[in-house]
Amino acid sequence: MKVVIDKGFIETLKATKGGLLKVELEEVKTIYKFLDDKSCRVLLMHDMCFVLFKELSGVEFAVENYRKEADFSFVDKAHIEVVNVSKKDGNYFKFVIDELFQGSAIVSRVMRFGKILLPLVILNVLGYMYADSNSINEVFSGLLTAVSIFIAVFSLFVTSHDYLTRKRLALFERGQLSYYFAIDKYITQTGIFAILFSIYGLIITSGGGNGKLYESDIHNIIIVALLNIVFIMVYIILRSLVEFYIVRPGKFIMADLKSESVRNYWKNGK
Repeated sequence: MKVVIDKGFIETLKATKGGLLKVELEEVKTIYKFLDDKSCRVLLMHDMCFVLFKELSGVEFAVENYRKEADFSFVDKAHIEVVNVSKKDGNYFKFVIDELFQGSAIVSRVMRFGKILLPLVILNVLGYMYADSNSINEVFSGLLTAVSIFIAVFSLFVTSHDYLTRKRLALFERGQLSYYFAIDKYITQTGIFAILFSIYGLIITSGGGNGKLYESDIHNIIIVALLNIVFIMVYIILRSLVEFYIVRPGKFIMADLKSESVRNYWKNGK
C-alpha cells in the first residue's frame, strides 16, 4: 500500500471500513502513530501476519514483510494482544523426537522410548533367528500394502470428518487447531516415508536368497536397517493414531462434558 498516511487517511479508513489491506511494517508503525486508541491485536499464522486496531473497525492489515513477533515492539505491551495460531506446529524432526522421547520427566521419557525399543529388540531377535531375504521381502510387501491402505483411509478420514469437528475458535486462537493439522501432515509424511523405504526394501530383497540376514555383509546390513526404519515409522503412526485420535480427544470431550454438567447443576439447581 503506497499512500500518504496522515490523519485524513485514518479518518477515511474509519468511514469506509476498508477491509483487507496489504501494508509494509513501516506503514503499520506510521498508522499506529495517528491513532488515539492504541489497542491492537496481532494475528500470526505461519509466515503471515495480520494486524487489527480497535479504533479502525472493519480494517485488517496484512503485513507483507513480517519476520518475527519482536517486530511489533513499538506497541506498548499493555495495548497489544498477540495471537500466534501456529506456535505449536514445530517441524517433522521435532514430531519424531517427541514420539520417541516425549515426557515431562526423565522417567517418563525413558518409559516412552522403552515402549518402542522393546518391540524393536524383539523384531531383531526374531530376524536373527529366522529371517532370510525371501521372508523379509514378504514382510516389506505386507508393510507396503498396509501403509498404502492406511494413507488412503487416513486422508479420507481427516478431510471428510475430523477437520469439521475441530472447527472451534478456542482451538484456533490457542494454536491447538494448527497443531492438529500439523500432526495430520506429519503422520501422513511418516506413512509416505514408510512406503518409500518399503519399496527400497522390496528392491534390495527381490533377488531372493536363503542366507541369514544378520551377518557382516553390507547388503544384509542395508536390509536390516531398512526393516528397522520402516518398523519404527509404522510404530509411530499407530501410536500417534491412538494418542491424537482416541486418547487426547477423549480427554477434551470428557472435560467439555464435565464443564457442561457443572453449568447445568448451577443453572438448574440439581
